[in-house]
Amino acid sequence: MSKLWLVAEYEYKRQVLRKRFIWALLSVPLMVALLIGIIYLAMSLENDYTPIGYVDHSGMLADPIPAPDRSKPVEIRAYPGESEARKALDAGEIQGYYVLPADYVETNHVELVYLKRPKSNATGQFYDFMQVNWLATQPPEVAHRIAAMSDDDIIVRTPDGKREFKSEPTLGQLLPLLTGMAFLMLLGFSGGYLVQAVVEEKENRTMEIMATSASPGQLIGGKVIGLIGVTLTQVVVWSLFIAAAAFVGGRFFEVPFLQDARVDVQSFLILLAAFLPGYIMYAAFMTALGATFAEAQEAQQVSGLFILPNVVPMWLTGMIIENPNNPIAVAMTLFPLTAPTTLSLRVTFEQVPLWQAAVSVALLALSAWGAVWLAGRAFRLGMLRYGKRVDLRELFGRPKRAAGGSHV
Repeated sequence: MSKLWLVAEYEYKRQVLRKRFIWALLSVPLMVALLIGIIYLAMSLENDYTPIGYVDHSGMLADPIPAPDRSKPVEIRAYPGESEARKALDAGEIQGYYVLPADYVETNHVELVYLKRPKSNATGQFYDFMQVNWLATQPPEVAHRIAAMSDDDIIVRTPDGKREFKSEPTLGQLLPLLTGMAFLMLLGFSGGYLVQAVVEEKENRTMEIMATSASPGQLIGGKVIGLIGVTLTQVVVWSLFIAAAAFVGGRFFEVPFLQDARVDVQSFLILLAAFLPGYIMYAAFMTALGATFAEAQEAQQVSGLFILPNVVPMWLTGMIIENPNNPIAVAMTLFPLTAPTTLSLRVTFEQVPLWQAAVSVALLALSAWGAVWLAGRAFRLGMLRYGKRVDLRELFGRPKRAAGGSHV
């Protein structure tokens, strides 16, 4: 058992200390930071907190009710006439001004005068201000509540009440989907590491030395455990950075998408139970692939075929969103090669029945066990074959006998 952990430690250090791993580790934090920066810049360019004015010829705003409170309000200034408002506009004191004609109450017609179109945050707050004053006959708290409502206050719930979404999705709502995408990224990164490592060990005969001191099962198990450690390192670093980015972006930059990062415990446990055996299964397949092929480049080209099934559910995202319980989605949930990403999509938009999740996880666990067995067999057949492939008939059938009757 100690040899198993020695192999795992060797594999972990070998991968983590590579420059390619460090760049891959930093890639997600850099992308998240860039995304938050772009969102913040876009919001900054979209908002302008310079006051906005109005001229009331209708008398409706003779004794106006203030607009609803905002975290960053735009001052709304009243002007007695259009000449005064125009002077303020030309002097840059206001973004623009509204003119309410004498028949405004009957026609609901209003004019907006500006040199440069006012930003949406200013026009939106003036709209709220007008709403409050249209509701002047209602109690002030009712008027303010109605005016403060927006599309963000509309919540859509599933019939069973277990899922709810606002008009604009938040990080917490899309977290399972983003986790599935991260799973695909991890497969791409780590799969390449493992395939290349095994083929290189065959080429430089490191495998021959290792095989004299550890069994194929210990070598395979150690490599898979080491790779899981590498993956956990990536996941922990990425999770910590994303959590910090969500806190800073939501609290200080007031990015709406990052202001709700709640995690649904049941969905998290389902994904964890599926991703762990799913990752072991794919890691074992990659190890078997590396042991089967003679050249790293050839093996890496074929490795994409193993990851492709997990991409298929992403292609069918629209169908799954429309009906998460349709037969195709259920079938992909139960099929081990597509189960991890399909589950991440379905739990984002629907409460997956527990029996389906349990069967899916059980099939993934059996597949992981089978993949580890297959990797061990490929490793035994291929560890001393330099420059040669392992035939698939040998991998799934009986090994060929060499001269003298010994197995190869």
